[in-house]
Amino acid sequence: MKKEDVYNLALGRVGAARYAEGSPQGSHCVREYAGALNELLCAGRWSFATRVEMLCGCPRETGTHYALPDDCIRLLECREPHWELLGRELVVEGDGPERLRITYLTRDLDELPDHAPLFIDALVCLLAAKIAPGVTGDFNLTQALRQEYHSVALPAALHAEMVQSWSNDQHPERGIRNRSLRNRRGNWSI
Repeated sequence: MKKEDVYNLALGRVGAARYAEGSPQGSHCVREYAGALNELLCAGRWSFATRVEMLCGCPRETGTHYALPDDCIRLLECREPHWELLGRELVVEGDGPERLRITYLTRDLDELPDHAPLFIDALVCLLAAKIAPGVTGDFNLTQALRQEYHSVALPAALHAEMVQSWSNDQHPERGIRNRSLRNRRGNWSI
């Protein structure tokens, strides 16, 4: 889904006309979209926005420093036991590895995934809440949309993402059970 489609859905939520480039309503959408998307991306661990990257380290007195990718909005995983974030750098205590594997959320989404409709619903609701004061002047509508976002749209999107993320057939319990059965039968190969 393109961001212009999200603009139209958000404008519809506040009772405004369709998006037109250069219009006052359109400029509110353009101005608020990136902030709304970043806020929503930071609220969960979205599989469609997850990236894995190998970073090159730079040893210094304070530890080994790794520059985060430009598109990283939130670091999800670093397998080193002792690390901290300092600005846009990940610092591993002591002598860190030459290359470090991280998992992170990207902010660079050219198009939103069509397979995540609840994420899009939450984004539309949040964007509508952000543009409502400038488009309608109705602060009660803004408050109602914020309430809907926090109590309905965001939890539904997070739940759908969690169900999707944990729904594969590779649950660890199955592997443990299968290995145990093979061992009892005398088949030690895994």
